[in-house]
Amino acid sequence: MKIRVLLVTFASLGLVIGFQNCGGAVGSSDPMSSTSLDASEKGSLSGSFEVQKFVATSSCPDQNSEGLVCASVFEESEAESSQMVEFLADGTVMVQGACNTFYGHYELKNSGSMGQIAVKDLYGTSVECDGVDADEEARLVHRLGKSVRVVSEGPDDLMVFTDQSSAIALKRSFDYP
Repeated sequence: MKIRVLLVTFASLGLVIGFQNCGGAVGSSDPMSSTSLDASEKGSLSGSFEVQKFVATSSCPDQNSEGLVCASVFEESEAESSQMVEFLADGTVMVQGACNTFYGHYELKNSGSMGQIAVKDLYGTSVECDGVDADEEARLVHRLGKSVRVVSEGPDDLMVFTDQSSAIALKRSFDYP
């Protein structure tokens, strides 16, 4: 009886371990599961980036889509306003919008050219913007505040994705202090 209990226990333990690795290799195969970057690694993200494009893979990326039917449509629009995002090595992010400046913090976990990113506590000035400037600034701040993933598309190009199937394409700027 004791041997049977031991066999059942080991078999159950084997099943539990097997299910934890179901569908993947043993160990961590999730590229997003690495630890936070130290200051030297964070330097790869550090710098000033100009907003190039706003990208969406859904027809309603910036809305609460609960109850809405969003078509899978790829949308891309060039940024018409000059806007900058600066990531500092200490975890501070500065956003120079079309009319306002915002400051906050970012956390980054990296695995190669892809990583998890979270931008928190974006606060800034409240100068009124008009037209395209107002729309793009609001879109930039809204999307950065919901960012979840960053992908390096080359040494000077980043794509910051939100949790609502939208993204911001950024290009490193060497002209911005």
